[in-house]
Amino acid sequence: MGLLVPFFFLTSISAHSQGGPPMITDDPDTPGNRNWEINVADIGEFARAQTLNLVPYFDINYGLGDRIQLKVEGGYATEQDSGLRVQSGFGPLLTGIKWRFWDQDKNGFLSVSTYPQFSFHPAYTSKDPEIAASGNYWLVPLEFSKRMGPFAVNPEVGYQYFTQTGAQYLAQQDDAWFYGIVGDYEPWQDFELLAELHGDRLVVGRDTDLLFNIGTRVPFSEKVLLIASAGHTIRTLPGVPPQYLAYLGLQFRL
Repeated sequence: MGLLVPFFFLTSISAHSQGGPPMITDDPDTPGNRNWEINVADIGEFARAQTLNLVPYFDINYGLGDRIQLKVEGGYATEQDSGLRVQSGFGPLLTGIKWRFWDQDKNGFLSVSTYPQFSFHPAYTSKDPEIAASGNYWLVPLEFSKRMGPFAVNPEVGYQYFTQTGAQYLAQQDDAWFYGIVGDYEPWQDFELLAELHGDRLVVGRDTDLLFNIGTRVPFSEKVLLIASAGHTIRTLPGVPPQYLAYLGLQFRL
């Protein structure tokens, strides 16, 4: 699987947002003080001779004040190569703290946040590198958003830093810059149509990949939304086949 694998699974949720599930690119929004936002999803990546499915995948977020979000996420993975038996197990956990330090509502221009996150392997994590890629790593991004009536644009840029290196790691797991942009159209409250470009650029070798993704959020009620997306790689790293990505889940706002 390609470098897109970790980033597709490392997303967070936010109310009235642009990025975040079911998209890869994140945004500056937070749940609000003492509010919970929880995603329960089925996430899949499909290549020519390999499938990877995470179900259930949990993304749990809590608002600490109006500008801070705490999160933990992880799930159970099933992986199969063509002609081989299915492998399964738990993937790594991702924890993070988002801080929105600039608000469009107050400055009249845009919102900005930072969202440092750390991925690590608890003792129960699978030893299969296709389910839980080797190495712990940090994500250090900046998110921006600008809303103009029912439309919004949401760029993000950041750096992925592995805390361990060595010959056991594949090239696509090396340190990398990542970037994305989401366009959002919200014709009425909580119903959103989304389009995204998301890419990664390796620091060593400077190889890049790029994904195009479309998605939606559909409210069932004030507290429950259906969230879904589908995407395909436009460009992949050397030796990595084209990939299809899919996300289907429910978002609970409590």
